[in-house]
Amino acid sequence: MVKKITLGKKNLIYNSLSLVGILLIIDTALYHFLNFGPYLSDITIYYCAVFLYCGVKFKQKFFRRKLIMIPFYIMVLQTILSLAIYR
Repeated sequence: MVKKITLGKKNLIYNSLSLVGILLIIDTALYHFLNFGPYLSDITIYYCAVFLYCGVKFKQKFFRRKLIMIPFYIMVLQTILSLAIYR
């Protein structure tokens, strides 16, 4: 019984992190590259904090999930591009 609840919470965390990551990618692309809409800096800070917390808590299982890591890598790439463009 306890394992099912724990697995449900982990899946909820994984799915919500991947969804928020994808939404932040879209938001950042619209804001920086197309000059459209507001930048959601509060959500970005919360996303980074939860990402770090879950990375420490769940360790290797967390970093093996493609739906979590691909948006993270795209956000890093967007950061590098925006720093290169607005230098």
